[in-house]
Amino acid sequence: EDGITLTFDEDLIVEAGARLNVGTGVELRFAPGKRIVNSGDFDADGVVFTPDLSTSGWSGIRYEPGSTGTMSGSVVEGVSGWGSYAVRINNASPTITGSQIRDSASPSASGGMYVTGSNADPYRFQNSISNLTSYGVVITGLASTRLRTNSIVNNTGEGLLVGAFSEALVYGEHTFPSNTRDGIEAARGQVYLGRYYYPTGGYHADGYNVIEANGTHGLYARNQGFIGAGNSNRGRYNTILSNIGDEARASGTSSSVLASTNWWGQPVANDPGSVLTTTYSRDTSSGSISIVDVCDTEPGPDLQF
Repeated sequence: EDGITLTFDEDLIVEAGARLNVGTGVELRFAPGKRIVNSGDFDADGVVFTPDLSTSGWSGIRYEPGSTGTMSGSVVEGVSGWGSYAVRINNASPTITGSQIRDSASPSASGGMYVTGSNADPYRFQNSISNLTSYGVVITGLASTRLRTNSIVNNTGEGLLVGAFSEALVYGEHTFPSNTRDGIEAARGQVYLGRYYYPTGGYHADGYNVIEANGTHGLYARNQGFIGAGNSNRGRYNTILSNIGDEARASGTSSSVLASTNWWGQPVANDPGSVLTTTYSRDTSSGSISIVDVCDTEPGPDLQF
């Protein structure tokens, strides 16, 4: 019911086979170290999840294997703990849309979302993930995730880290600005920066994602990681600029970045790929980068090339 505040001194547990629906305007407060553990079906619309004490955080929301649920228009804030996450998804596929994952409680190294498991395929749309004291989003453990039109900004770790043979499809005008480390990193994982998702035909079309002003690299593939941000046959029209280290970097055998037809912050002639690679990126330790074409002006959804 709108306007209700509930405080939990113990974990809130949704058992397998059970369903919990929390409606608009409800605020759920949690004692230090307590959390939501969902093994059933947990739905939240317009809910605020927050710590009971301003001086100490709580432990976030866990989706256990096989669980389901939706979260829309909600706020998850004030999570604390070393290695904790506001939302942790283990072999589950909830839908999270239009929500804010924000503001770690101190002291901590707590991130936004952590997705793991080969049966994990959550969908996240139009969320803001910001001001966290660790990674914005981590995809690992053979997981596959669709990220659409999210803002992942001002987090202490990477904005998006994809590892352990996992895959992330990033499409629909994301922004990855001002994270302390890399904007996007693939470490034994794969990241595709594409505009739309086609369930039966692959993920092809333009990106219009913005990766800028991050503390180390914009795009970084390492340890057999792969980032697909445009190849010679299909450009992606992303904006990649003003990152403190390299705009694009590949390190380690079998690591690669494909980054053709993107905007790098200044108009240039469409030089051969070797020249562009030298200008906008750096290969190290046998990694490879391919940039065979660039945009000569900043792209946008309504700008045709």
